[in-house]
Amino acid sequence: MWTLLLVLTTLWTFTFCKDTATPDLPVPTNVHIDSYNMRHILKWDPVYVPKEMRPVMYNVQLQLFSDKHPMCVNITETQCDFTDKVKPFWRGHYMVRAELGEQYSSWVQVSDFQASKHTKIGPVQSLVVQPHAKALTVDFSPPFPSEPPLRYLLYYWKEGAENKAEVPLRASTHYLLGDLEEETEYCVQVQAFTSHIEGEISNPLCAKTKIGDYTGKEVAVTVGCVTVVCLICSVAGFMIYRNKALLKGLLYPPFRMPVHIHEFLENPSAIQDEAGLDSNQERLDSISILELTIDNEDNRTCDDPNLVEKT
Repeated sequence: MWTLLLVLTTLWTFTFCKDTATPDLPVPTNVHIDSYNMRHILKWDPVYVPKEMRPVMYNVQLQLFSDKHPMCVNITETQCDFTDKVKPFWRGHYMVRAELGEQYSSWVQVSDFQASKHTKIGPVQSLVVQPHAKALTVDFSPPFPSEPPLRYLLYYWKEGAENKAEVPLRASTHYLLGDLEEETEYCVQVQAFTSHIEGEISNPLCAKTKIGDYTGKEVAVTVGCVTVVCLICSVAGFMIYRNKALLKGLLYPPFRMPVHIHEFLENPSAIQDEAGLDSNQERLDSISILELTIDNEDNRTCDDPNLVEKT
């Protein structure tokens, strides 16, 4: 009876009180978190058990307030990638212990970790600098996808100069450096950062500007003006096309025939008769009547000055 009770007590202890029993294995050492560009990995050194052929297993947990969340369970590797299992704003304690059969070690806990504050941000990717007339265009890619987007600082300087000019880019990954000296070598660096973390600065990349009559700003203004003019002309042409009948009436009013021509075309005979009477009357009024008196006695000729004209 006592033997059976002892066996049951031992089984219950190993089954339900495993966490409170005395650890039998050495604890993992050199436990730390490597977090780079929002990828988080808990790492440690392996635990060796003399004369043991079975592999040592490891368990990793996150203690978030009073709750414990398993990150990696019964793994043989000496690292645990928990990137996809936590949120960037979670802040908690990560711990690991070794297990071998019924044996296990104590939990080893690292200091609290919050990804949005403790990760390391690397340099930007695919940095490209293209020269133009008195200008440079700078393009790059973020070091990792981020939400909300990262912000950036662009540094540039004339080759050989000690001071660097600084341009905040916010979330933009494209920028035009204008108003530069022509045929001059300029170098560029970009740094990503958040409100809590400053990222690594990229390696400098240099390019020489070209000769040109227009700066990048002038080209942009010219292109903008041409675009606005073309847009206005397009809108005006469309409005003219839509209202061409109205515009035709305003620009070319209908022809109106003079009144006398209109009357003549309606009754030309009446106009002609009236005109004939007026003409004959005028001719009669202007006829002069000559009376010739010939005196036979005096034998006067037509050349006589006594010729009398009667009208």
